[in-house]
Amino acid sequence: MATILIASCQLFLLQAVQQALMALGHQVVAAASPQEAISVLGTLTLDAAVLSTDLGVPEVARLADLLKEQNVPLLFLVSPEERWLPGTLTFHPRSNEVLVRPCPGPEVARHLSQLLQERGKEELLTVGPASFYPASQQLKGPYGSIGLTGTEAAILEHLARHRGRIVSIRELLQQVWGYPEDAGSPDVVRTHIRNLRHKLRQVAGDNLIIQTVAGKGYRIS
Repeated sequence: MATILIASCQLFLLQAVQQALMALGHQVVAAASPQEAISVLGTLTLDAAVLSTDLGVPEVARLADLLKEQNVPLLFLVSPEERWLPGTLTFHPRSNEVLVRPCPGPEVARHLSQLLQERGKEELLTVGPASFYPASQQLKGPYGSIGLTGTEAAILEHLARHRGRIVSIRELLQQVWGYPEDAGSPDVVRTHIRNLRHKLRQVAGDNLIIQTVAGKGYRIS
C-alpha cells in the first residue's frame, strides 16, 4: 500500500481520484488548497503525489519543488493549454507524468500505479497466472484485478515467499496475526484462505493456486 497525496481545488476531481486510488488499496490524503498540501508534506512521508494545476501553476511548481526532497513520483493534471507551455512543469521520465484534464479517476490511478511500479515501489510476486503487488495489496490476472485486505495480502505474501513449501496454519497464525504458540483459532485462517481463493478465482480463473495439504497446511507451487 502506498501513501499518496492528491491536491486539487476541484472537489469532484479530488473525490474521483481518491476513490479510484483507495479501490487499489492505497492510503490517500486529499488537499483542496496549496496550504493544505504543504501541511500534509510536513506530517507524512509520501510514496507519490497527484498535483492539479487548477491550484495555480506557480503553486503546483512550488509543491513539486518541496516534494523533490522526498524523491517521489509526481503525476501532474493540467489543462490542454498548460500541457504545452514551455517551462510550466519539469518532466522527468520514470519519475513524473502529465495527464490532461478532464481525466477519469481510474485513468489517473492506472497511470500512477505504473509510475509506482517503475520506481520499484510495488514489488511483483507471481502466483500461478496472477500477479500480486504486496505494496498496494493488488492482485491482477487474465480476468481483471482486485484489491486484497491487509490480512489477505499478508497471507498471500507469506505463502508466495515460501513457494513450494507447506506452510502450517500454526505458522500463519504466528507470522500473520502475531499469535504466540498454541494461540489463535485455525478457523480464522481457513476463512481468510477461502476468501483469498475466491478472489484468485475471480482474476485467474479456476486455477487452484493455493493448495491444501491434508493435515499439514497450505502451499503455493
